[in-house]
Amino acid sequence: MADRHNRDLDRKPAPLPEPLPVPCVDVHAHMEIVTDAAADSDAVGQVIADAASVGINRIVQVGYSAEQSQWCVDAAEKWNTSVLAAVALHPNEAPVVEDLEADLAQAAMYKWYKAFPNVKVCIGNHSALHKRKAQTSGLPERFIKSYEQAWDAPKGWKWALEWEIDGVLYTHGTGSSGQAGAINRARDARQSTVIGHIHSFGGVLYSSSDKDMIFGMNVGCGIDIDAYAMEYSRPFPKRPTLGCGVVLDGGRVAIFVPMPLGSKIIRLPKK
Repeated sequence: MADRHNRDLDRKPAPLPEPLPVPCVDVHAHMEIVTDAAADSDAVGQVIADAASVGINRIVQVGYSAEQSQWCVDAAEKWNTSVLAAVALHPNEAPVVEDLEADLAQAAMYKWYKAFPNVKVCIGNHSALHKRKAQTSGLPERFIKSYEQAWDAPKGWKWALEWEIDGVLYTHGTGSSGQAGAINRARDARQSTVIGHIHSFGGVLYSSSDKDMIFGMNVGCGIDIDAYAMEYSRPFPKRPTLGCGVVLDGGRVAIFVPMPLGSKIIRLPKK
């Protein structure tokens, strides 16, 4: 990463200045440039120690691309008492990014990989768009990247149209609509079913027969309503229902957990 900045890594570092009279924060740092090393390396640790010795006790490590933003996140996780990560794409980088939207999405995906190393992903109509376009163009399947390759996913992430866990069917829900979308699919299959897809609704409905009781749960969505990709929905009266679903008791109990619009996620300090 350092080469693109035309930095002379053989140049000796300048001597440390006199310590500041009060502790301060470096609000814009690029430690990867001066070290050209991994985020968790001793070289980065030495930079942090040198800064602390002269009164800089916090460092904001700033990203400018998907790759380098991931470096920032890794550094913040390793040196969590000293470093904060700012994930971003520099305006000078944007014109040379082959696929800007995918690059930004990739930076966001790395956060999900860190938080959830093992995931079963339900392929939906949006995530399958690149494959549909390739296939309609006549491109053979063997030339199309897998989802794992396209998103640089870890080995713990598995992709399929649907999954069955504890007798519950999990699927994106492509083709479903309305508040009863999930329970209608559950009734058709006579199997408890969890879907997303319907952005404006989240909740659980149950259906009983003489033989069983099943549920249909729509988990809402995790959309960033301020993102450019959601501009098309602004004239619509309905808004995305942010939330998630939890299935307990071996697949017998479903709970929808809403996240009210405008709420902020509060991160508790690590013990």
